[in-house]
Amino acid sequence: MKKTTFILFILLFTAAPRIFAQDAPISTVGNIASTGTSVILPITVVDFNDVASALLTLHYNPAIMTATEVTTGPLLMGTGLTYNIATPGSITFGWFTSPGMTIPDNSVVFNLHFTKVTSGVSPVTWDTDDYSNIYFSGLSAFLNDSPFSDFYFPGSVTFQDYAPTTVVPNIGACPGSNISVPVTVNNFNTIGSVSLRLDYNTSALTYVSAVNNAGYPLTINGTSTPGSVYIGGFSSNPNGVTYPFNTTLVTLNFTYLGGSTGLNWIDIGTSCEYGGPTGEPILNDSPQSTYYINGQVSGYPVPTLVSATATDALCYGGNGTITIAYTGGTGTLNYTIGSETNTTGVFTRPANIYTYSVTDASGCPPVTGTVTVGEPADITASASVTTPIACFGGSATVTLVASGGTGAYSYTFNGVTQSNGVFTNIPAGTAYAWSIRDANLCEKSGTLNVTQPTDIAASASVTTPISCFGGSATVTLVASGGTGAYSY
Repeated sequence: MKKTTFILFILLFTAAPRIFAQDAPISTVGNIASTGTSVILPITVVDFNDVASALLTLHYNPAIMTATEVTTGPLLMGTGLTYNIATPGSITFGWFTSPGMTIPDNSVVFNLHFTKVTSGVSPVTWDTDDYSNIYFSGLSAFLNDSPFSDFYFPGSVTFQDYAPTTVVPNIGACPGSNISVPVTVNNFNTIGSVSLRLDYNTSALTYVSAVNNAGYPLTINGTSTPGSVYIGGFSSNPNGVTYPFNTTLVTLNFTYLGGSTGLNWIDIGTSCEYGGPTGEPILNDSPQSTYYINGQVSGYPVPTLVSATATDALCYGGNGTITIAYTGGTGTLNYTIGSETNTTGVFTRPANIYTYSVTDASGCPPVTGTVTVGEPADITASASVTTPIACFGGSATVTLVASGGTGAYSYTFNGVTQSNGVFTNIPAGTAYAWSIRDANLCEKSGTLNVTQPTDIAASASVTTPISCFGGSATVTLVASGGTGAYSY
């Protein structure tokens, strides 16, 4: 480029009076996305009629790309062109010919050449200064370009490297429960088209519904082909759509039936791919395993019974001990009987049949079982005087009798303990304490009165004395007390 010629060209433009002969062409910068290292960005025109020269200035992001050249379109070949790209982020160029030219609508008049600095999107915009963008007719008259926004339309360049990373997680679930599978994306930058296919095993999952979380214009079809979910869509945004890192694109809802299934991204050519703005270019996603991360759904580990035992109550009406032990599951296991829950699995309960439940941190329904606490038969015991006291001041025999309970008995009467229930030489007395214990020290007790007859009171008297010598008298014996009839 000849710098002196370019400066003179600018001076001539800015010095000319503004006499509007006609409207300027409508100039539009293109939108291009590329996975390469360089692009050619076209500028097209509408109503390019008898145009002889132009001075145009555009701006771009020098952190994304560098301008390397400006060239004319095929219909302007052989005409004059000068440009200045020395200032990063700015392009100024002038074009001239004689006589004026008319070219068809939507023709490419200029091409802007860029090389990549880094991945990203750079807008390419027109300078809005009054003399930065000017067209002249073949008669060197200014062409009207007001309002500015009706005549100059910006564009963009997108340098893309690779497709987004699309991820489904590993999920644990409870059989019969509804689960949600989030599909998250990373490096989702300037995406214009999405095509995804996720496969699963229908013996483990039933598709229910989907939610479009990010709002990308998608169609989600999980019903037409059992075992496959198709996710696809196209954005009309010329710059595509960009989302933050780890955005949830969609959520897929299933009913988990049990067992295990992979959540596998399937690529059969076009079933897993991303496109840049307006769908082009198709972004590099090889190797597939780097860009499409599979997941899995499987059941939570179920707690497994180790033992569920009960120690019977030692005595009738007493408490036994229940001990429940499970292994596995998720997190801490909780054991419940009735209203009591603990993490030890040990409970104290009276005799009965009990239903227990075991839960873990998964939130799945509990594992249940039953355990029985037993008890011995109740002790039935009695105490009686089996040989009463015959005479006042004598002794009796007392017998203690028992049934039920456990094992051999020990008998206690009036503080004396022995292995049989017969106690002799028991004097009369009241409220003698007695008890019977079995082998488990279960006890029945009571009191017993030992009675005796009253003492005999006796007298003898001559009730009819002898009246004459050698005669006879009457003697009478009298008694009270004792027991029963007397003998005299």
